[in-house]
Amino acid sequence: MTQETNNENIKNYQNLNIQNENIQNENIKVNQIKRHRRSKNENEGRNFKCENCGKSYLSQPALNNHKKTKHPEQNKNGEQRKRGRPRKIIPNIDFENEKYDKFFSNDYRKKKEKDNFNINDIINNVFDSIFVSYGDKCFSHPKSFKDNFILNSLVNNLDISNKIEKNADEEFYEYLISFKDECNSNFFSLILKFILLFRECLNLHHSEKINNIEKLLDKNQNGENGYFENDNNENNNINGDNNSSINFNIGNDENKINDKIEYSCNYNGETIPELCNEFYTNFLEGNNFFGIIDEKERVEIIEIIQHFCTWLYKKKYTKSKLSLATSN
Repeated sequence: MTQETNNENIKNYQNLNIQNENIQNENIKVNQIKRHRRSKNENEGRNFKCENCGKSYLSQPALNNHKKTKHPEQNKNGEQRKRGRPRKIIPNIDFENEKYDKFFSNDYRKKKEKDNFNINDIINNVFDSIFVSYGDKCFSHPKSFKDNFILNSLVNNLDISNKIEKNADEEFYEYLISFKDECNSNFFSLILKFILLFRECLNLHHSEKINNIEKLLDKNQNGENGYFENDNNENNNINGDNNSSINFNIGNDENKINDKIEYSCNYNGETIPELCNEFYTNFLEGNNFFGIIDEKERVEIIEIIQHFCTWLYKKKYTKSKLSLATSN
């Protein structure tokens, strides 16, 4: 009885081993099938082709991954993508000559028939809208338009046509009188407001450098060159032009307002185009556009910036050529 039982157990154990071997063989076959990969030379089923290099893939995700890793400079439309972050303020194209020449032919800007506006009324309104309503945001604090060179010159119709070397104030004023008769009263008011605000931004921007120069002059009244030394003992010229000298008359009372030296009446407008982004994004936007609530007028200010800087360049008042950068 015991011998028969042992024989039966041995038989069952052998059958179990056979079944286990069969299962292992099946697993090996399955793993071999799973591990089989197509070679690069097998084109069957590769229906997704890269239009850039001609390689083909079995699926769209595989093709997308290939494009992302091998052709990162291409965008979704197949065009070459520019590297780096898009530039900010202010299409990378110059303000076209045709657009410049026809700037005031726009219905919004051009002078209407019988539109003979009173310059004094415009000056008073613009003065109040800036220096009365937002005086704490400005560099200068004129008590009346007579304390502002640009406004006072407009009232008195100052002639600067024979002056060869002009400072920034005179360049601002020349721009205004050059186009005063080509635009309507509302648009001239906007241009005047733009000019006055840009002047304030320019003076604020350079106020620290001006103060450093004034301190230097107080210490050394016999200086001969047009430079001042910073903490690193490097020569710096405030106009950014190594051939230009600093006006040592900046300490005169006529060049001061409320004991503040104004950059715009002592230096030219060479650096104006470099300040455009700061003017719009920081100075205007940061101060709620100084009460300019009309969205159309805010857009027009960008157009005026381009026109004004192009005019400066054409007049050779600056070597910088403004271009407008777009974000992709």
